[in-house]
Amino acid sequence: MRLRESVLIAGGGIGGCVLAIALLRRGIPAKIFERQDECREVGAGLSLWPNATRILTRLGLADEVDTLSGPAYDGGLFNSEGRVIARDSSDWITKRFGAPLIVVHRAELLRALVARLPPEILHTGSACVGFSQDESGVCLQLADGSEQRGAALIGAEGIHSRVRRVLGRPTETRYAGYMAWRAITTIEPSGLDPKGDWYGLYFGEGTQMGLAPVPGGRLYWFATLNAPAGTTAGPEGNVRELLDRFGHWPQPVVRTIEHLSEGAILRNDIIDLPPCSQWGEGRVSLLGDAAHAATPNLGQGACMAIEDGAVLADRLAATEDVAAGLRAYEADRVERSLRVVRMSWRVGQALQLQNKLLCWMRDSAMGMMSARSRLEQLAWLLEYDSAVLDVRSVGDTR
Repeated sequence: MRLRESVLIAGGGIGGCVLAIALLRRGIPAKIFERQDECREVGAGLSLWPNATRILTRLGLADEVDTLSGPAYDGGLFNSEGRVIARDSSDWITKRFGAPLIVVHRAELLRALVARLPPEILHTGSACVGFSQDESGVCLQLADGSEQRGAALIGAEGIHSRVRRVLGRPTETRYAGYMAWRAITTIEPSGLDPKGDWYGLYFGEGTQMGLAPVPGGRLYWFATLNAPAGTTAGPEGNVRELLDRFGHWPQPVVRTIEHLSEGAILRNDIIDLPPCSQWGEGRVSLLGDAAHAATPNLGQGACMAIEDGAVLADRLAATEDVAAGLRAYEADRVERSLRVVRMSWRVGQALQLQNKLLCWMRDSAMGMMSARSRLEQLAWLLEYDSAVLDVRSVGDTR
């Protein structure tokens, strides 16, 4: 398809930018409308698994993947006393799936994506408030009263998507029963060996903690806790609360917390959107969290948005009928993404078990599995290759 009018993208986050890059490489014009004054991500770190890094490489972003990649690391699964449940290595994943698992700073990934886009397609300070459509196109209505006409509209504004709401899709979020702290900090002040084998997941009763290296000698850290929705830090702050709760855990956990900056800690309830199989209609559809927000337990939120962007661009490029292209995209993506939503929820419930006996049974079951078996359980997810882009024959977007 060679569209004369642009595909309008509401939302300039990771998913929206990947979609724009994929469209431009297919020769399809695009415009991004971001409600904030600049395209920026709020958050700490995120995981890009092989299913995502493979697609980014296909999109001509191999250099960005290399630059954003942290060091290869050894680690594993541990209990709250530091006992090794199972060993893991990032190299094992790369060898098995032919593409790396990397942990990146959200803001740095978004900056790298924005740098690949022509500045004139980015419209910041432009919040979507509604839209209308007819047989020939879509009219996007913005908060300042202006309107933009395009060939299609993609809602990529996250879990609280305005486009999703106007479409009449379910918008009430679902609380998972636990909250999370997150931060990126530097490793050196903690005295931990950056080349050590202490990275990974630590499991307790009704809580878990994750530690993963980020480029530049930094560490992405998170912890979860079963709690009522809307809990906030006490008068002494998050660090004090974390030390009270985790101060008896293994040294990598304790040292990390001791050297956290209070202002760098994010605290959020963990929510998702109940699975929905009807994303769009006519010339309008959804992408990323706007379509299928999941809890973070599989580390697939950004990965699914990246997959969406590549597939959507391919489906629009393959037809002269915009609406048919969007329905083909949805048909390709709904089942897989909803499987991720459901599995992420179930994994979260298992990892947040609070009963001591059930936690012991969970840890024992994970410990009895070989590293190969654990990886093979993820094969359906990580082997995914959209196989939709041949970037060798398409020019750069810049």
